[in-house]
Amino acid sequence: MKSSRRGFTLIVTFMVTTVLFIFVLGAADLVRANLDLSRSSLLETVAFHAADGGLERGLARLRNHPFAPFKLAYSVDLGGLRKADVQIEAVQTPVENTATGSSSGTNEGISGTSASFSIDLIVNTVIREGGRLSARKKLSRKGILDLPGRQACGRFSEES
Repeated sequence: MKSSRRGFTLIVTFMVTTVLFIFVLGAADLVRANLDLSRSSLLETVAFHAADGGLERGLARLRNHPFAPFKLAYSVDLGGLRKADVQIEAVQTPVENTATGSSSGTNEGISGTSASFSIDLIVNTVIREGGRLSARKKLSRKGILDLPGRQACGRFSEES
């Protein structure tokens, strides 16, 4: 009778070890997926703030230089293999006359100003990790006017 139970302990130990191994693999896979989601969220946040900084840089250029269209690009080293590439474009657009609805002439509908055009700032930001695209963000401010004494900062919009 004792000979038929020989090796039973070895088989039970192997089964318990196998079940524990499967649990550990499942837990490791969940942890890795959670880390990937966290990293992706972090890079999206970095891309948003880099694009927002690009908008501010574009607004500063409009304040300190002639109120005219321009293109500007710069890169920021984020440490390690990460790099943010920011492209800013200021595009001239005609101002629609609020009284007539036409886009020609001047705009007398905004506090008596006579602005004939506005500037749309468009910022595209790309975060790269080791040359591979990791995150992308596009922000814009539309309808920036050159008003006497101050600038109207336009409408903010976010695209991805």
